[in-house]
Amino acid sequence: QLRQLMGHRMCFVFRHFPVTTVHPHAQLAAEAAEAAGVQGKFWAMHDVLFEHQHALEPGDLLRYASALGHNVPRLRSELATHMHAPRVREHFMSGVRSGVNGTPTFFINGLRHDGTFDLEPWAAVADSVAYQDDDETGPDDFKYSTVVLTPGMDGNADEWEGASRMPDGSDTDAAG
Repeated sequence: QLRQLMGHRMCFVFRHFPVTTVHPHAQLAAEAAEAAGVQGKFWAMHDVLFEHQHALEPGDLLRYASALGHNVPRLRSELATHMHAPRVREHFMSGVRSGVNGTPTFFINGLRHDGTFDLEPWAAVADSVAYQDDDETGPDDFKYSTVVLTPGMDGNADEWEGASRMPDGSDTDAAG
């Protein structure tokens, strides 16, 4: 809802933070999402995994991939070799360095949001950082508002650099 409300004024960035002590299959599920992302279907897989948090065994992941039209043999191979584990681990460690200790955790332009998650207060916070006076742009000039999320199945956000997923499934480092 916040993305719809803010439109182009918001860049939504997703980071993995698999809390395996609470969700034993979260690591492999995050790897499956990344494998799906390579096939251009990150958000479709993300949504299915979130909806089915109770069923994340390897067979479940492959079944979801098949239903979504993924190249299942490729995804199976990437999961078996843990090809995307370094990326997931990078996200996790970046979150730890930024003070994340659970999920969900949100950052808006580098500031951790610990307030309410109701739409109107969220929008007010995001708008307040999107239209700030600074020396570079001048008063009331638009400044892009970035929201960083660590998932519900899963500080200082300046350390949250590197590859992440945009709403279209592309990498932020590829997007610039």
